Amino acid sequence: MSTEKPNVRTIFAEALEKESAEARAKYLDEACKGDGELRDRLEALLSAHGEAGNFLGGEAADSGPTVDVEPISERPGALIGDRYKLLQQIGEGGFGVVYMAEQERPVRRRVALKVIKAGMDTRAVIARFEAERQALAMMDHPNIARVLDAGATASGRPYFVMELVKGIPITQYCDEAQLGTRQRLSLFTDVCRAVQHAHQKGLIHRDLKPSNIMVTLRDDRPHVKVIDFGVAKATEQKLTEKTLFTAYGQMIGTPAYMSPEQAAMSEFDVDTRSDVYSLGVLLYELLTGSPPFDAETLQSAGFDEMRRIIREETPSKPSTRLRTMAGELMRSVASRRHSSPQELKKQCDGELDWIVMKALEKERTRRYETAIGLARDVERFLNDEAVAAGPPSAGYRIRKFVRRNRSAVAAAAIITVLLVGGISTSTWFALRENAQRTLAEIELGKAEAVSNFVNQMLSSVEPQVAKGMDRRLLIMILDDGAKRIASLDDQPEIQARLYWTIGNAYYALGLYPNAEPHLESCLKLHRKICGKEHLDTLVSMGCLGCLYRDQGQLEKAEPLLTQSLELSKRLLGEEHQYTFTWMDNLAQLYKAQGHVEKAESLYTQTLALRKRLLGEEHPDTLISMYNLAKLYKAQGHAEKAEPLFAQTLELRLRILGEEHPHTLNSMNNLALLYIAQRRPEKAEPLLTQTLELRKRILGEEHINTLKSMHNLAKLYKAQGHPEKAEPLLTQTLRILKRIFGEDHLMTLGSMNTLALVYKAQGHYEKARILLTEALSIVKRTLGEEHPGVRQIQSLLDSLPTSEMP
Repeated sequence: MSTEKPNVRTIFAEALEKESAEARAKYLDEACKGDGELRDRLEALLSAHGEAGNFLGGEAADSGPTVDVEPISERPGALIGDRYKLLQQIGEGGFGVVYMAEQERPVRRRVALKVIKAGMDTRAVIARFEAERQALAMMDHPNIARVLDAGATASGRPYFVMELVKGIPITQYCDEAQLGTRQRLSLFTDVCRAVQHAHQKGLIHRDLKPSNIMVTLRDDRPHVKVIDFGVAKATEQKLTEKTLFTAYGQMIGTPAYMSPEQAAMSEFDVDTRSDVYSLGVLLYELLTGSPPFDAETLQSAGFDEMRRIIREETPSKPSTRLRTMAGELMRSVASRRHSSPQELKKQCDGELDWIVMKALEKERTRRYETAIGLARDVERFLNDEAVAAGPPSAGYRIRKFVRRNRSAVAAAAIITVLLVGGISTSTWFALRENAQRTLAEIELGKAEAVSNFVNQMLSSVEPQVAKGMDRRLLIMILDDGAKRIASLDDQPEIQARLYWTIGNAYYALGLYPNAEPHLESCLKLHRKICGKEHLDTLVSMGCLGCLYRDQGQLEKAEPLLTQSLELSKRLLGEEHQYTFTWMDNLAQLYKAQGHVEKAESLYTQTLALRKRLLGEEHPDTLISMYNLAKLYKAQGHAEKAEPLFAQTLELRLRILGEEHPHTLNSMNNLALLYIAQRRPEKAEPLLTQTLELRKRILGEEHINTLKSMHNLAKLYKAQGHPEKAEPLLTQTLRILKRIFGEDHLMTLGSMNTLALVYKAQGHYEKARILLTEALSIVKRTLGEEHPGVRQIQSLLDSLPTSEMP
């Protein structure tokens, strides 16, 4: 058998002839025949060639590397820059070699010196090398290696000097030291903070992996160092004056730790959330002993399949990975974490699963926005606080509160049972007496803790907080608690807070009639306890005004919302955020009343103030932009509304995420604008997505979900698909009648729309029955002279007398 090595020059030249990255990768697989070192060398040469380009047809030596390289002249024992004596090689990458060196003056110390390999000093490689040097020089963080010096060798190749990190990769250190899960998590948060520092300096690392995160010991304590910014990307400034770009179709990073957007190799560029994904991979490996997709699996899959796996396949949760491990491997992994297999599985199940999988989301808008956000959620777990990543049910939050506040829970538990326990009558009176005695015995601070506990427990029923809870269970808890608030007549401050909490929970669930008596009672108590000129009175008055407005009770809403704005200006000033809120709420009322000029003036004024004081991307500023866009749409000024709607949606997707109620409102209203512009092809995907998200987040019976169902049905009808519209409207009408009653304006609107769908289908008798019912309701509730009477009568008169065949 021949032992002759493949000719590097020949393979390199052949690879350059390939038309695509996929074809090139396939050719290299065959040519290298499993020789990893040869493959790495060729990948480096091809990358350098792609980055160097051909500057106005310059010399070949400028546009690519020299393939036949000479042995490097800098070797152990050599002196670099008259002060650094090379001791030994400690690392090597595609373009550079790292030596441990002895600095001889002005101080004597050991350092790390990185120099470009001989034969690799093309323009592109030098640019990349200088970018790394500049990136490190910008850092000033204890967990990032520092640059100490820079220069050029006698042969003209650049080098730079860094602090010497005498450490080992973080995963290796944790395993050898047998660190437990909590110790590993603590080290991991240090890594996140170092990465956050780089992001704040405008740098994305793009190659975070264990070998680039070293752990060294300081005073016998582990200390993290993030190294190797060789492929870092600047987001805010140039790192070098030399030409530096990433070639189209070039994949940057290490596949096992690479984000989906890096694997896509598209013009849709990476951002700091790509590093967040890599941190999620690292956390996964720290917990389970291996990354979500191991390197061998990815390498054996081939280039295209590897990219597909990274972009599309969802890895198993850490706890699932541990549960499916073979027995001997599981015992080994647990032993290295100073744990038993059962305990390790239990530690990962739940919150750590949530945290890891949020960091590993394929869509970056669903990941943690920042590295520090990931670190803080890990710290919440370590501190037994509710984490932001998972489905935070009411029960979960209560358990966390109990664990952190055991001393206050004894009294709190009594009130909790009184409010939501569903106990027998005899036990009720016994506990009520006991609770009053207990509350009388504890000091004010603990009474406040009791109130806060119950308030926190009940406020967790808001749909955007309790995504995982069953809507019927939430309503049952609220209904049961609502019955028992009256028992706290001798505790008016706590009673007012609970009226507020339960009323707003009903409001958030879209149960307006249920919310009304609680918010009315809250305002009455606040006026009695605090007086008319108090912040609590202001907030409860404004909230009740908004509820009246949203129910169509405009005459009851106006005095409350007007007084709220006046009181906010007196108490807080004209440039306070609360004042802006009441300006917005009053403008919405003016719009509902048809006073568009007054509404536009208030909206415009609020938007200008928020932009100036809060910034253009603040969530409250986006509320003002959204409301002004809605007003323009209502006025028929689509040319003004569309750019505002589109900008608001883009910012909310990035800042709040696609599941936030405000983002969903933006999606819904931009779709409605497209419908008004007769652009159904743009409206339908937005409406469909909005409905799916609202069903999942708010539930099928929330008023906003019902609005989405109604809007999509109207679009189907307009497109000539009444068969798709009918089931949506039938379901919407059934829910509206049950929750809001047949007199509600939305109920009447759905009846009319469904009647028109029946008419389009030729089901004239069904349409006639529905319109007759609607006509009777409008006459009874709104009067014989209401314009709706004439509209419905006109529809009735237009119906043919016989069914369509």
